[in-house]
Amino acid sequence: MGEAAAIAVLKLDATVKPRLALLKRFAEFSNLYPWQWQPGEVEAFLDHLRGRRATFAVSEARNYQNAIRMFCDYITDERYDWPKVCYDSFRQQPA
Repeated sequence: MGEAAAIAVLKLDATVKPRLALLKRFAEFSNLYPWQWQPGEVEAFLDHLRGRRATFAVSEARNYQNAIRMFCDYITDERYDWPKVCYDSFRQQPA
């Protein structure tokens, strides 16, 4: 499947909006910019969620980890210019 076809498969309400909401919650929790995120922040975020809800399933945590990882893969991919834009704007880039 080509990139354009893969993008077309993403459903706005079922996929894009929930992932965006998760990323916003994680950014607020960590109080860091995405290029400053480290694995420890993700673990702290998931521990925080587990502590607030006894029914927080391992599969849900994995889904959250995957969504954050996919976003980080995207912003570190040189094909999309985000590393350069971040460096030019903030003198830091996602890694």
